[in-house]
Amino acid sequence: MKTGLIPPNINFNKPNPAILWDRYRMRVPTEVTNLSVRHNSGLPLISIASSGIGGANGHAIIEGAPTKRIIASDLAEPIPLLLVSGGLTPRATAQIASDLNMMTSTRQNELRAVSSAYWRRARQMTWRSYAIWTPGEDRVTFSEPILTPRSKQPLVFVFPGQGPQHIESMFYRLIQHLYALTVASGQAALLSIHCIS
Repeated sequence: MKTGLIPPNINFNKPNPAILWDRYRMRVPTEVTNLSVRHNSGLPLISIASSGIGGANGHAIIEGAPTKRIIASDLAEPIPLLLVSGGLTPRATAQIASDLNMMTSTRQNELRAVSSAYWRRARQMTWRSYAIWTPGEDRVTFSEPILTPRSKQPLVFVFPGQGPQHIESMFYRLIQHLYALTVASGQAALLSIHCIS
């Protein structure tokens, strides 16, 4: 990811003729190859698979890190952020909430990335707590940790009707600037009543 280069595969001589390489547009790199980016985000996306002789198999999909940090000054208007703490016990959840609370005063320029990372982590935890940080605040108040159900909740998509042709301009700005507080408040409310996980 750092170099933007794919190393060659060692000990690869002849492709398996039973694999439809051309049909599925697959190839094995036999020399150093540039990592191409196909998405308009500019971030590379790679897939790594490993199959062991003893039956251990693993697969990971990794997205490259942004080349530039998004900080509050990059936005026309700073927006509120949903901070979610998750743990296996109420005590662990409260401790993580305390750590997040400390970051609201010491690492405000990194809170967008922190919010995203902690939200992804909290989705896997059984106990959760949340707070909404408004730009300029040095402290936030987290809700009491709640036990979230293990069952999958229904997924609902709500679209504002602008159409996909405007995804990079009008729709993105609309969500980012006008509805940010509503989205954060809505997520927090849904989280508190176990409607989302």
